Amino acid sequence: MKIRKAVLIRTLVIFALFLQPTYGDDITGSEASPVTSMDALDVTQETSGRLCRSAEIALQQGHFDKAIKLCQQSLEVKDDTDLHQVYAMALEKKLATETDKDPELFKKCVQEWLLVLRQSGGEENLSFHGISIPGEGKFFGDEDRTLPAKQHLVKLTGRTPKVWETDVKFLKRVTRNMESKVSGTVLKY
Repeated sequence: MKIRKAVLIRTLVIFALFLQPTYGDDITGSEASPVTSMDALDVTQETSGRLCRSAEIALQQGHFDKAIKLCQQSLEVKDDTDLHQVYAMALEKKLATETDKDPELFKKCVQEWLLVLRQSGGEENLSFHGISIPGEGKFFGDEDRTLPAKQHLVKLTGRTPKVWETDVKFLKRVTRNMESKVSGTVLKY
């Protein structure tokens, strides 16, 4: 009976120690601030998976620039289709916040969604320059990637690429309107 009480007391003390809030140093070092999930994932040795999870958390919290940066770092470590999907979402969310749409950001966003749609990133690359055997994507496509990619491409560009249309041709066609130039002369009255 005494042993059970001692074990119970030790267990309660251990739980009490772990339930205490954790505080980290502020940037200035003057005050202690709560550690957020973003700080918890911020470690010195980065792996592609850890960077991808950090990017997903940053995206969920509305830190689009940080998510984009983390995705770019992760793509340098390892090419992964899931990561391209997170990267495309981050680019699209950032594009949605802009009043004057940046043509380069739009083009990069469409490129990333094309990579996800055509499964051109990662180990399961099923296309060459965006062209694959017709119907192959339906048999080997991942519906968690291809269906959202189609929806996002239609939302961004108004259509999806044709079966034999390369990524370069599709990008050229959909970005033509974004890169239009205006010229004129100023007249005095």
